[in-house]
Amino acid sequence: MDELALDNFYYNPDAVPINDPEDLADNSNSGEKLSALFILIISLILIGMDLLSLYYSYDYILRASQRYPFEIFETCIKYQSITEIYFTLFALMAAVSAAFMATGITIGYDLFFDKFLVTFLNFNYYVFGLLLLGSSIIGLFNFRKVCYDCIQKNPQMTEFNLSTMICLILIAVIGGIVTFIFSSVDAFEYVCDSIKFNKDGNLIIGKIFWKYVLSRNNERQNINNHERND
Repeated sequence: MDELALDNFYYNPDAVPINDPEDLADNSNSGEKLSALFILIISLILIGMDLLSLYYSYDYILRASQRYPFEIFETCIKYQSITEIYFTLFALMAAVSAAFMATGITIGYDLFFDKFLVTFLNFNYYVFGLLLLGSSIIGLFNFRKVCYDCIQKNPQMTEFNLSTMICLILIAVIGGIVTFIFSSVDAFEYVCDSIKFNKDGNLIIGKIFWKYVLSRNNERQNINNHERND
């Protein structure tokens, strides 16, 4: 191939230009920020709807406590309204969590993961792990009051609410899974810190671990020496 052919090969004006990696990264970041902004807008709308729902539920309880007789309010309205508020509160917390994440990514992807990721994960762990699991267990202990709706014309009669039971079991499972995952990760990190004798670990656990490792190593060496002698 002569020099002119090489020039045409390397400097072909009709060739498709290769995109700069920095331009590709900027386009990717722009797409992520637009997606995060969209999630933020949807989350804010949901937050407003949940807050409005909480207001109407609370207002309904106040008006019902004055309008209906005490027996009907206690057996037919109180626990059903508390259950509705309970579900709405966790829906609100989910929207707040999504809005927090979307806000962080919109402002700065690296900033969010460097400064606020631990706070974000801890918030979700305590709300959708421990708090969700604990409150769902309380609901299961009061299963009849939560999952059975009485008939206001006859407070002595009740009817089973299948949707409430499914929601209660579902949030109990979700709370259990979130609690188990976060607790397992925390326990693993704690054991690793203990093994490395870091300040966040436990000195006794570290000593027990290394004592066990050394004893197993000595046993293996004794077995190998015994096999060589035989």
